Amino acid sequence: MQRHCSVRRGLLRLPGRRLVATWARRNHRHGGRLAQLANASSWDTDPHATVAVARSIYGHLPKGGTPLWLGIRNVGKGDPAAVLAALADASGRLDLSGSSRLQTLTRI
Repeated sequence: MQRHCSVRRGLLRLPGRRLVATWARRNHRHGGRLAQLANASSWDTDPHATVAVARSIYGHLPKGGTPLWLGIRNVGKGDPAAVLAALADASGRLDLSGSSRLQTLTRI
């Protein structure tokens, strides 16, 4: 576990907009290779479901600022709507509209 991990200190925070946007870009650029690695390790992988679950979590956060993890030793009030915008960008890159099963997941 990383030295500065918030879990070690008993704090579990959702990542803020910048971290989510970085995650989305990484998955867009390297999604195929990440899926190959997961499959080679017999790990389940479903990027569409991951985005749907994250959208559901952030969509239920209180408005007006929620404590979010913004980086190492940096927790601050974040706007869940900004994170949802980053997730919407990720959803667009994943093309969630391509299958009825995936459309159902986006409604969660």
